[in-house]
Amino acid sequence: MVEPYRPMPAISKEEKMEYINKIEVQGTVGNVRTQEFDRGEGNPASKVAHVSIVTNFVYKGHGGEAVIETTWHNVDIWNRKSSDIDVDQIQKGQILHVLGRVRIRKFLNESGEARDIYEIVAQSWSIVDGKEQIRPTQEI
Repeated sequence: MVEPYRPMPAISKEEKMEYINKIEVQGTVGNVRTQEFDRGEGNPASKVAHVSIVTNFVYKGHGGEAVIETTWHNVDIWNRKSSDIDVDQIQKGQILHVLGRVRIRKFLNESGEARDIYEIVAQSWSIVDGKEQIRPTQEI
């Protein structure tokens, strides 16, 4: 027998927990693909850059040797607000600093298997040269 729907009990302010979905990545840009979306007559088009960023994590293995763990991150950067920087300025080989949130997209592959893609949706980003920022951070 299926139980009837019961709404969640009310939660007081003291009991509420804040959930955090935040990620910060700084690494080298791999591939960059930009898309433009028409938002209708009279509205400016939105641009999104689909960027892959590589990061390395170095640690010592069992024998004391350096082990490099390389991770590729998929990042979506929307160009929604007017700013000094545009997603078209992102190029392969640059260092990119991104603050954002993690999103999971689900899809079916060619063989019909369910797959998940973990990607970062940028909330702010900047192009970095060494330790110096060469472009201001863009808040999205």
